[in-house]
Amino acid sequence: MKIIIAGNYGAGNLGDELILEGLLETLRDVSPEAKVTVFSARPFFTKKRHAKYDIKTRYKVPSGARSLLKSVFNGQLKRTLKSIKKADYFILGGGGLFDETSKKAIWIWSVQAWAAYHYKKPVIMYGQGISSIKSNWAKKKLKKYFRKAELIAVRDTDSKHQLKKLIRGKKILLMPDLLFKIRKLHVPASENTQTQPKILLALRPFKKPLPGFEKEIRKFIEENKDQLIPIPFQKQQDGHYLNPENPPKYTSNIDKILTKYQGANSLVAMRLHAILFAICTGTPFVAISYNPKVTHILETLGLQEYMIEIKELTSENLQAKLKEVLENHHDISVRLQKIAATQLQKHEEVEMHLKAILK
Repeated sequence: MKIIIAGNYGAGNLGDELILEGLLETLRDVSPEAKVTVFSARPFFTKKRHAKYDIKTRYKVPSGARSLLKSVFNGQLKRTLKSIKKADYFILGGGGLFDETSKKAIWIWSVQAWAAYHYKKPVIMYGQGISSIKSNWAKKKLKKYFRKAELIAVRDTDSKHQLKKLIRGKKILLMPDLLFKIRKLHVPASENTQTQPKILLALRPFKKPLPGFEKEIRKFIEENKDQLIPIPFQKQQDGHYLNPENPPKYTSNIDKILTKYQGANSLVAMRLHAILFAICTGTPFVAISYNPKVTHILETLGLQEYMIEIKELTSENLQAKLKEVLENHHDISVRLQKIAATQLQKHEEVEMHLKAILK
């Protein structure tokens, strides 16, 4: 059996690499003999990063005029389309690929879905997150490409609600984020207990400045700078708040990231997968919700009490929430790991549906 996986891989985003690892773990359990090809922005990196899964890699289908011409001349498009023609199944996901905050993203992943359907391949939408879809253009794209899917599994209740309104009568499963599938992240809570405060910081920049947020977060950083450890989840973007001239080095090595979490008391984060990583490792956190996907997933997990909406953020309420988290460190840590274990178990329930399709 030949399976193609397409997603935002090889783009220098740790969250997406964790999603891919979780999906590869899933396929190893569900269909261990399957030959997997991953469509990536950087095929060589993806093949090296996930070498233990013995995958093939190709560039994803080009979605712009410039990338199309380049891929035609260097033969990349031919190799990509050949992979699709030979495939038995096409998995698109996971993550927030169809996020209306980026119409460019919706277009890119619509092109991947179109190519799969063009060659009459069964498409599986797995681990998707759908933000609030308002424009008719975005609704049309989702209706077109999700309605024909063999299986749809989304990672939060709001995504399921959004799709239910668009494609009535279609079965839509609710599943955990694919990060929870990575078993090595599920470490004992006792390994995270520290006597001295060490706070991981996973922020992200914005294309348009948010003066209020910038002022408050910098004030918080100044008050806690001796305890903060930056942990970038996006290459060449994160970490500039602490030291813009010498930002921390990005790594996609899970073991290195895991060591940082095990050496910390808590996490203050905007990055979704930094937060989910904390849940797996039993690291108490304060989440800053900058995007509906953060709010929706934490609400689905019943952890919204540890979240502050970015528009409501002040240095004072962030400091107060962090103090509360640290004072209740042990109880929160145990609670998070119970939730993580439950999410891993729920993966197995959804995998039964996936296994039924991948005959």
